[in-house]
Amino acid sequence: GQEAELQARVARMVVATIDISPFANPAAHDDAARARAAADWDRAMSDVGFAVVAGHGVAPEVVGALRSAAHEFFERSAEAKAAYCHGPYGNPLGGYTGIGTEAVSRTRDTHGGDGGRSAGASAAAPPDLVESFIFKPASPAAAPTCLDKPASAYHSELLRVLGCLHQLTAAALSLPADYFERFYSPHAEVSLRLAYYPALSASEQASSAVRYGEHTDYTGFTLLSQDESDLGEEGAGGLQAELDTS
Repeated sequence: GQEAELQARVARMVVATIDISPFANPAAHDDAARARAAADWDRAMSDVGFAVVAGHGVAPEVVGALRSAAHEFFERSAEAKAAYCHGPYGNPLGGYTGIGTEAVSRTRDTHGGDGGRSAGASAAAPPDLVESFIFKPASPAAAPTCLDKPASAYHSELLRVLGCLHQLTAAALSLPADYFERFYSPHAEVSLRLAYYPALSASEQASSAVRYGEHTDYTGFTLLSQDESDLGEEGAGGLQAELDTS
């Protein structure tokens, strides 16, 4: 009846937590556990498109080392950080982008279940109130010394997790386990983005700009690691996922 339908809709609005350890640590799990994880992943990606990933095996020390190194870099002077700006945002070398340069909402189009937005509205979107550093291990442009080793270690671990997610997705779609490997061979074009949200001036706080505007990532999985110690003024942690409540 109506109550059962309402409960089903509420269930679809939840960003599920998916334990991927059957794929991250396959020796400790059987095929039945992998099938259950794949079914959970299928529902999460079909209903919401977001999931909290648990059981990935990335050591807290690896995450903590990169977070500390990122703070060390972003707390430098504007002039010091600008030395690692290797061209316009999106350039192939990666590097630093200052606050008010990036505007991810301008990439919105008619893509997406919400119908997207018009070209005019996208072009008028304000710049994002964020600084970022794009780390690419193979870039010929040197990364800051403080970031090089921690970012390399984290990037390597996230590539491993991405491989697990590809196997998980293949299982959810009843595809061969190595189906997605061909799209990432011989070298995966995967970047690590470090985002930093500095304190805002009164005028920035009063503007219509946001830290990172609404957008859709198009070309694969985006793996996000939020700062659990920074929940923001609203206690929400910042990330928002638009859910289909129709």
